[in-house]
Amino acid sequence: MLPMSPERAKELRSYFREVGYDWNGVHARLGIWSPPTDRGSAYERTAAALEGETPFHVLATLFLLHRPTSQRLFVSSLPDGVRSTLLEAGLVRAEGELVRPCAILPPFGSLWIASDPPLYEQAPSNPGAHVLGVNPVAHALLRFTMRDTVGKTLDLGTGNGIQGLAAARHSGHVWMTDLNERAAEFARFNAALNGIENVTVAVGDTFAPVEGLTFDLITCNPPFIMTPSRKLVCYDNEQDLDGFCREIIRRAPDHLEDGGCLQMIFEWAEVEGEPWQSRLAAWTADLGCDLWVYRANTRSPESYIDMRRDEMRLVAPHDVPPLAEWRSYFQERGVRAIHGGLLLLRKSGAPARVRRMRLDELASSIDDQAGTAVSSMLRRADFLESHRETVSQLRLELHPRARLRQESARSDGRWRATRTVLEIPVGLPVSQAMDPSTAEFLVSFDGRSTVKERIEALAAQVGRPAPEIETGCLELVERLVERGFLVPA
Repeated sequence: MLPMSPERAKELRSYFREVGYDWNGVHARLGIWSPPTDRGSAYERTAAALEGETPFHVLATLFLLHRPTSQRLFVSSLPDGVRSTLLEAGLVRAEGELVRPCAILPPFGSLWIASDPPLYEQAPSNPGAHVLGVNPVAHALLRFTMRDTVGKTLDLGTGNGIQGLAAARHSGHVWMTDLNERAAEFARFNAALNGIENVTVAVGDTFAPVEGLTFDLITCNPPFIMTPSRKLVCYDNEQDLDGFCREIIRRAPDHLEDGGCLQMIFEWAEVEGEPWQSRLAAWTADLGCDLWVYRANTRSPESYIDMRRDEMRLVAPHDVPPLAEWRSYFQERGVRAIHGGLLLLRKSGAPARVRRMRLDELASSIDDQAGTAVSSMLRRADFLESHRETVSQLRLELHPRARLRQESARSDGRWRATRTVLEIPVGLPVSQAMDPSTAEFLVSFDGRSTVKERIEALAAQVGRPAPEIETGCLELVERLVERGFLVPA
């Protein structure tokens, strides 16, 4: 890809919007938000919907399906300036009577992001240098990332550049780094295509290109797949199991300003004789940082291998590790499970210890409000820390989106509650199992009474002296403030 001039990039974006080749236009016309990732039914449905000859049909055929179009249709449908820009930038190439795409170029939000096609089998010079498109993993990290205004951001392992380009909207400057020169080329191209100038793209291993610099925010979607292979830069790394993610976490504080955050999506192993919670705690015990981990999924080694092999066949079918080799890799290391989730590490400037550590379960998939929920979570943690001695005097209210779910079973001819769960289903979805009486206690928090007054009311209700239940109630209140169920009025 060859970065285009600001003027030609602006003209191309304007034309894409004019003919409806933008995120909302693709969804409205085709019912999809991203390119189909295989030649299955979704691909065939999309192809059938793109049999017309309008500019939208031509662009979507080239850059969503990665299918060639005829020279006749290319010339008759697209203006001269658009055609020359696509050709000169290397997005398409002419081959006889056909025009072939050289990349996929789907719209994503307000951006257009070029990358290698999902059904890619061999890069022009290096089969291992494949650059992924905006896949569900990248989308999850985008949602998880806070969008507060910051001065300096680092996108570590930038790939096609989507994380860094999104961060450029709320950062003074963004550094985007990757070991893969091909990824850096795509990131530079995408920055130019989208008219984003406050970015620097550099090539190098992990933090080497930014040695000596510190940041307010670091985003990272690393090659975290646990595989015996070392062939694909986008999937594989030189570290054993989850060692690469561990290295990033342990080195990040040296590149964070006080109060700065690392936000990362990653996987970690659970090995024989070591609970997964202990593994993460050991990684961060001496860093002097706050740590929050949201576990999203857990897979057995067999299930994990099946899933990853299926994914890798779409990217580089000749480089998928043999099943027996992958099984031996896990068995020799005593791997019992592989967990996946999201991590937030905040440099606290405190003595060398983890000041706060919370390992939580996501009740369901995160949504576009997740980044805002992360920012709110940090504010609540700081609020709670500053009011630790006066919690009883706080005026709190139940989160307006909190919902109570009860499961019941038939017993003696009646329905009896067997499980009561308090949930917040948006942002970072969390849940808390509790007994019905505790749920009734929480629903009374309306922001008008103090915590102490709510405890006294509960004590009167259950017929016990308030001092007997105060400690337990305060501990519960603190935990639920931290998790977002109770918020300052």
